[in-house]
Amino acid sequence: MPGLSLWLSPPPESSLYRALQDLITDLAGSVPAKDAPVFYPHITITSNIPIECDADEVVAFAASHWAADALATVTIMDFGPAFFKKLFLRIRKTPALTQLARECREKYVYGLATAEEGDPADQAAVWAQDEFDPHLSLLYTNSWPFSDEQKAEFGAKVQTVLETHSTEWTGGLLTLVPTYRSVDEWKPLASQLVGSE
Repeated sequence: MPGLSLWLSPPPESSLYRALQDLITDLAGSVPAKDAPVFYPHITITSNIPIECDADEVVAFAASHWAADALATVTIMDFGPAFFKKLFLRIRKTPALTQLARECREKYVYGLATAEEGDPADQAAVWAQDEFDPHLSLLYTNSWPFSDEQKAEFGAKVQTVLETHSTEWTGGLLTLVPTYRSVDEWKPLASQLVGSE
């Protein structure tokens, strides 16, 4: 992914966060190709943030635009051919999450682009409506397609987590990550807890 990415993770001290991290690690070890990296559980709020942006400023801006009623809710598990969305949980596209993504995209992606590319607010609104697809990936791999047996095995592991933990949360950790680098170099540049009252 080009540039920097702004992530929202479940509260890091929560049992859901720990269960998702364990699941991501377990699933990575289950892929025969052994090409699946381990990463932090997160929803990407926006990517393509220029690498020269001040990390603390970006995270502080996002935190200041956090809606107190923002709720992340898992809807379904899904599979797909894209490396970064091979096995993932769809997250309900709520107005609060969409607004946060739109405002961050407007300021740090379109707002920093050249003027002739269009109005940043208009571009961000179109992107938020048409392209923002909140999800929480569980597996990155080049392996595809999965066999029915693999899907059943992966699905059973995911279902165990979903049945034993809440599938929605408020607040969490906003983190800016250098996703222009390889996955093993995705170390947080800045982070801030939100909604942790």
